[in-house]
Amino acid sequence: MRLAEDYLQLRSAFPEPAVGEPFRVTLDELAKALYCTPRNARLVVRKMSDLQWVRFVSGRGRGHASELTFFLDGQELAIREAEELVKQGDVQGALVWLSEHANGADARTRFMEWLSRYFGYREEAAQEDRTIETLRLPIYRPIVTLDPANAFYAFDTHMIKQIYATLVQGDAETGRLSPGVAHSWEASEDAAVWTFYLRKGVLFHDGTELAAEDVKYTLLRVRQESNNHRWLCQDIAEIRVESRYVLTIKLRQPNYLFAWYMSHSAASIVPAGSRFADPDRLPVGAGSYRVVKFTPGICVLEAFPAYFMGRGLMDRIEILIVPEASGEFGLRIDPGWLVVQTGEAAKSSLQQWDEHRLLTGCGTLTIHLGKEGILQNVSFRKALVHAVDRRRMVRELGYPHSAPAAGFHMEDDPGEEDPFYQPNVAARELKRSGYLGETLKLYTYKRHEPAAFWLQQCYGQIGIRLEVRIVPWAELMKPERIQAADFILFEAVLSEGVLRQIEYFLSRNSFIRSALHPELQADADRHIGQLLREPNPDARRELLRELEAYLAKHYTAVYLTYKEASMLSHPSLQGVKFNPLGWADFKDIWFKNPKIP
Repeated sequence: MRLAEDYLQLRSAFPEPAVGEPFRVTLDELAKALYCTPRNARLVVRKMSDLQWVRFVSGRGRGHASELTFFLDGQELAIREAEELVKQGDVQGALVWLSEHANGADARTRFMEWLSRYFGYREEAAQEDRTIETLRLPIYRPIVTLDPANAFYAFDTHMIKQIYATLVQGDAETGRLSPGVAHSWEASEDAAVWTFYLRKGVLFHDGTELAAEDVKYTLLRVRQESNNHRWLCQDIAEIRVESRYVLTIKLRQPNYLFAWYMSHSAASIVPAGSRFADPDRLPVGAGSYRVVKFTPGICVLEAFPAYFMGRGLMDRIEILIVPEASGEFGLRIDPGWLVVQTGEAAKSSLQQWDEHRLLTGCGTLTIHLGKEGILQNVSFRKALVHAVDRRRMVRELGYPHSAPAAGFHMEDDPGEEDPFYQPNVAARELKRSGYLGETLKLYTYKRHEPAAFWLQQCYGQIGIRLEVRIVPWAELMKPERIQAADFILFEAVLSEGVLRQIEYFLSRNSFIRSALHPELQADADRHIGQLLREPNPDARRELLRELEAYLAKHYTAVYLTYKEASMLSHPSLQGVKFNPLGWADFKDIWFKNPKIP
């Protein structure tokens, strides 16, 4: 990279000679152009000669002119270096490099065309007459963490489900559990003692066998106070390892959903002694794909041949993080493309492609009830809820906003009516609140920026002043940032069913829970505790609706619109199906006709 910068610096200093045209130059002139000593200038030019970027014929004697010939067009080199950065997993760096070292829009257009071609399906020869099938996917959001105990965002959770395995597997669509690492399990009559029977021969990615001690370590680690998903294991009183493949878990209180708890991504089993603080150590799981590279810009997965539920069909998955504002490259009608669209980039639609749609969750504006001031005023919170015209929000913002939200739950077939919009009530309650025009801070991340500024304008029309602050995904998870915000705008992913709703009410760093004051948090805990002790599924659903109604009565949040995700895939890609997180499980994807160029 530095050598390429030096070459471009020389081309800038000597712009007149054409490529292939020799010209006279002294070492002192080269040194001046490169901002270095003549000795170092000679070394730099020699390196360029070795790469056949230039030809350098040294002049005889001190002070005599030498002859230099450029063989590369500067713009071509800038594009080439940008391509290398992408291959290393630094799409953001490639775009910055190009903007700094390539003149004009033509270079960026050509690079974007190359970037489009770079993604998708590839088949490459390997040893022993084998081929390696690779699927490269552009993702418009960062991977914040691959630590199961602390993952919060939907894509992090999706990646964790590809890398790790859980005791049981839950299907939110059917409401059924199926075996995972545990081939069988049973509970006491009061659901306070659970026993899990593990499969034999389940291997971690490092080749060690998964055993009951690993499960015990995992769950006790999740239970630690510092972890985001402590709620999942906080009622575990004791874990007894009965044998290498059997363990019994005793709870402090009954929990008829505990088997579902064990299907949660945070309960993904890690080897005993695992540490996630070291960035140089790759995560080790027992899932269908193992991590072979993980940097801020790229995550590379390879199929794990010994996966206990059958090897993944695609050999290699490369996830490249594309800056959210850089969705310029167009979708090509090429075999092998797979794009999940959740609103970060401009939505595309190709008639020849397969499109899958899924309602994923509810756009939600939390109201920080723990802060002193106007947010404590229920009339002000009523004004916030009733001032938003959600149908207009859907109409003006478009995809991925699908329909007005009816509350903190998913509707099977949401209608177009807005159950909350009452502008006259909003105006009356705002006046009653005594609001004096103070500015309130709304925090969100890049994906929700359009909705945040739409809300700023919407509330501004009735006199409520919002300051919008866009922060990185990981930054918004920090407790000090959550506490500083008056509002947080995010999407509550609800397509995973009851378990995810419980998480939002109980998880320590959940935007929903952290916005409640201690009294309401205690009320939510009591409701959920009663729900977990209830053996009847219909009664549990009713208790959840009661909790939602209770919080709605206190105007604890503004529910905005249902959000959807769409997935575009070329027909040559088979096995592409949405999971509840709005992504496709990699294990089942395969390419129908690898001979297509």
